[in-house]
Amino acid sequence: MALLTEIANYLASTGIGTVGSTIFISMLPTEAADQCVVLTEYGGMGTEKTVAMGVGGAKVEYPRFQLMVRSNVLTTTGYYSAAKTLAQNAFNKLDGFVGTMSGGTYFWIAGLQNPFSIGLDEGNERMMIVSNFQAARQPGA
Repeated sequence: MALLTEIANYLASTGIGTVGSTIFISMLPTEAADQCVVLTEYGGMGTEKTVAMGVGGAKVEYPRFQLMVRSNVLTTTGYYSAAKTLAQNAFNKLDGFVGTMSGGTYFWIAGLQNPFSIGLDEGNERMMIVSNFQAARQPGA
């Protein structure tokens, strides 16, 4: 299964949201809920190989992905608090993960930084919080 699908399904299984309703992969539909999570993959590190494996024989791959939370839930501390809480909860579920997700084997997932604000989305006063991750996973997973 693909990296982002595995991550999305895992987050859904931990109560962060529902895939296709409040958790989205690679893009945010215009009709998406105001409070939601978006996962996007971006360039990671090269694969780890052994000489005996030859061309294309990767032993470990190191993809990277970003988790973005958007929220317009207003609290006494403004829009920031609800978005930050959801982002931190998702971060805590992923950072340090070791094991399997939907059959994919993960040697580890590490948060590259704690969740941080990138400001409000354009014109809608929805706070956006992001964090980036790197994983070490078995190829073909």
